[in-house]
Amino acid sequence: MFCPKPEWVPTDLAVKTLFMSRSRLYQLKQSSILKAGQHFIYASGSGSRILWSVPAIRQWQIEESRTPDASPETYSDLPGEGGAA
Repeated sequence: MFCPKPEWVPTDLAVKTLFMSRSRLYQLKQSSILKAGQHFIYASGSGSRILWSVPAIRQWQIEESRTPDASPETYSDLPGEGGAA
C-alpha cells in the first residue's frame, strides 16, 4: 500500500530527519526564525503538540548554508591553513 510522506511530523521524527537537536529546533522556533504555519503548526490549536514541516525547514537550512556568514569557521581559521596556530 502506498503511503505518502507526511507533510507535518512530530518533533522526534523532525529531529532525526533534519539532523538537528531538539533544543536547536525549539530555539529556532522561540527566536521566530522558524515561522508558525510555514515551518511548524500546533496540532490542535495554540499550546498543543507541535508538528514540523521537514521540507520547509530543509529549505531554510539550504538558504542559511548559502549565506556567506553561515559557516562558524573557515579554512583560514584552522591551524596550518593560514590562520593562527
